Amino acid sequence: PKPKAHCLILDVDHTLVHSVDMGDIEHQTEYGNLCAFDKMPHTELWNNHCIRLRPFAQRFIAKAGEMFQIAIFSKGKEGYVAKVRSMLDPDDQYITRVACVEDLDANGKKDFRKVTDLKAHNVIVLDDRIDWWPDEVRRIQALRYDYFAAAEVKKAIELATALPRDSDHYLPCVMRFLQAVLEKASTPPRRTLRSACDATFCQVLADVTICTWPRNEREESCAQGYGARVDDHITSNVHLVVVARG
Repeated sequence: PKPKAHCLILDVDHTLVHSVDMGDIEHQTEYGNLCAFDKMPHTELWNNHCIRLRPFAQRFIAKAGEMFQIAIFSKGKEGYVAKVRSMLDPDDQYITRVACVEDLDANGKKDFRKVTDLKAHNVIVLDDRIDWWPDEVRRIQALRYDYFAAAEVKKAIELATALPRDSDHYLPCVMRFLQAVLEKASTPPRRTLRSACDATFCQVLADVTICTWPRNEREESCAQGYGARVDDHITSNVHLVVVARG
């Protein structure tokens, strides 16, 4: 098959999975029972850790693998990252390269060159910690996935009852965004993945008018960066009002 011209590098913890050390849980017996496969789909026990896939993670990997070179780069150890990879891509079809804590640079940062031979302008990174990456690569800060930290999940673990439904829908949203980016990069006028990503970001809120109260120039500037219009007053034309706490 023809090599793919673009690369998507994915973080693991809090981006695609949430894992917890069983030893950190007070009610270990009940917690272990809750981690049984028949009670918790897409969750596995490994080396005294409970690893849960973010909803739609396997589907996300499969779909993204049709569009991009897929690599994962984690600050986790090699064995842990290999386990997560097997959960995300059980048939070993899509994730082509993997890097872990042993592959960090001298400053403890992630270097995209460890997992792809493509130039920076054709690479996108999805990570909840974009400060671990160089500025030269296009970074998307992932919404942090913390399933086991949710109050209702903690309570269910404590009481050894069924865990609440996982309602996280972040990855399908990211997929729609990536499809729009790739379409811009692949149709005339052709552009680099980085410029296509920037252009797509500018259209996320293209049909939205916001108003901040009290006025907040920083938030207004951020919204305008996503293509939103800003109104000085709350009128019938405003779709979203951002109100400061307190």
